[in-house]
Amino acid sequence: PGGMLCGPGRAFGVQRVGNSLFGNRTWHGTGVATTLAGKLNNRWSPGDGRIGGRAGVAGQIAQPMLYQYGLGSYVFEFGAGIQKAAADGASVINLSGGYPCRIADNLGIGFNICSPAGRAALCATATAILATASAAICATAGATAAIPFVGPIIAIPLFIACGVATAATVAASTACFATLLLGDPRDPMIAGVQFATERGVPIVVSAGNRLSSEVLPPVIRDLINFNEVRIEEWQVFPAMIEPCIVAGATSDNWPFDNQHFTGNRVNIWAPIRTAYYRPTPEDRITPSNEWGLETIGGTSAAAPYAAGTIAAMQAVNPSLNPRTPGLTAAQRRGIPARIRGILTNSAWTTAELAAMAPPDQVAAVNAGAPLRRHLINPLRAVRTAAAGIIPDFA
Repeated sequence: PGGMLCGPGRAFGVQRVGNSLFGNRTWHGTGVATTLAGKLNNRWSPGDGRIGGRAGVAGQIAQPMLYQYGLGSYVFEFGAGIQKAAADGASVINLSGGYPCRIADNLGIGFNICSPAGRAALCATATAILATASAAICATAGATAAIPFVGPIIAIPLFIACGVATAATVAASTACFATLLLGDPRDPMIAGVQFATERGVPIVVSAGNRLSSEVLPPVIRDLINFNEVRIEEWQVFPAMIEPCIVAGATSDNWPFDNQHFTGNRVNIWAPIRTAYYRPTPEDRITPSNEWGLETIGGTSAAAPYAAGTIAAMQAVNPSLNPRTPGLTAAQRRGIPARIRGILTNSAWTTAELAAMAPPDQVAAVNAGAPLRRHLINPLRAVRTAAAGIIPDFA
């Protein structure tokens, strides 16, 4: 439904939208798959005398299944994709994507754009506030309106602000309020998570990345509180859905401080900035010997780091793998919670990090603790999962 294409090879193709919708197009899916499951010692060479690609966290045991979402399906078919992956036999699902359902604004209103009522309020309020804005934003109105789902909502004040004719204003308003008929996209996502969890499939999702104010027109930029980094205030979905395992991002090295969204809903943090190879240029497929080295960062890289650790945990302990024959329905349902508990309980504590840190980084490690509660310890997580299963793991 809605243009979702299924089958081998369907996820092979160039990126269709920019990162965070507003950013440049990148080989995001390739970077995510490499982080999680880049195959170890696969003899691949990018050419020019270089040997080897990049190994992923679970590069020895993971078999990735990559699903591609189109523009129209990204919002409302996320839940269908989760169900599809679970039905196809996934042992763990990684979602390096999502979107905020709440706009953290500077007005103290907090519009919920996922609910029809919230979108109606945003349309009305934005119209009233921005009606007299400068005509300099006219050029951005058309491009903004083309952004999937949220575009018509954000674009209506742009059309009004640049003083377009009444007919165009009515058209923009109609487009904005037409989104009310689309319903609440959280419902199918919640159903998808429930479907997968019932079958014992843990779902790792990215907490979300901080947006730079420069990606939005000034008149919209002034309305949004870019300093707010708590995921609860932005209501990022599907990260807000229990029992998803939410991954936050830290810097690659000391003091391993939080880099993007944080908050009580984030369960585990992982260091980011993973190298991977991708076709060049970015807008077409090229032979592998022409591929160049790229990096992926943000919570999009943290999530597959955690998902790869989970895959390794499942490899050493069959009771954590929902595909293991003989597990009861109750045992499968308990897998996601067991895995989340192992990840958080085996994570590096602040005291451990401070004890290992260079002297000039100890203060920064301690100061960053409230925003980074559980830094993943992948080896200890796997050892904990293997306890009682593999003798003498050390």
